[in-house]
Amino acid sequence: MARCYSCNNTLHKNNQSWEHIIPSALGSSIKSRRLLCRTCNEAAGREIDKALYDFCKPWILQYQVQPARSARTDPFQPCPGTPLPVKDREQVNRAISKTCFNFYYWKNRAPISEPTPLLCPHLLGLSTEFLASRPFHWIVLLGDPLCKLLVAYVELFGEAGFFVRLSTHYTERAIRQLLVYDPCNKQQIGNLPEPAVCRVFDQVGRGWHH
Repeated sequence: MARCYSCNNTLHKNNQSWEHIIPSALGSSIKSRRLLCRTCNEAAGREIDKALYDFCKPWILQYQVQPARSARTDPFQPCPGTPLPVKDREQVNRAISKTCFNFYYWKNRAPISEPTPLLCPHLLGLSTEFLASRPFHWIVLLGDPLCKLLVAYVELFGEAGFFVRLSTHYTERAIRQLLVYDPCNKQQIGNLPEPAVCRVFDQVGRGWHH
């Protein structure tokens, strides 16, 4: 039986909700009903997803990204520029951490022991190196039970990068998991050659330890 990873309540038909792995406002259409209850999902949308949207708004406008659930027909107008000042960086950090937890629980069933999220902004430029600078979203997840570390790297629009330590008490199986998403065309990218995938994991691993 699935549980809300935020409040630990059992999920059922009366409290389930669709939760996007990456927020819908950032162009993502990948979602699951096995992550958050409706109450936690709605609270996160009001409090932290909006902060992340505000942080990413210049790129959303620049690349004319439509929210996944939007039915609007008037296109966004490009507006190149640097990101707007973040009024509440803590909320943005929480939104990035939530994206990592979403991805972990979407791909894995085992609960995270004593989650201790810690975020460090750092851009690796994976889109520039591997996908000809296209504005893709990346989530890279590394779990090492020997070091008891569960860490992730999130890159949004190929423009903003974040290392996130999710837990220092990780004891489940070793994992190396990757999501590459094209927010402009609403599709997951799954055809990276294996050598490139290995290089991505190596770069994230080295970047975390540095």
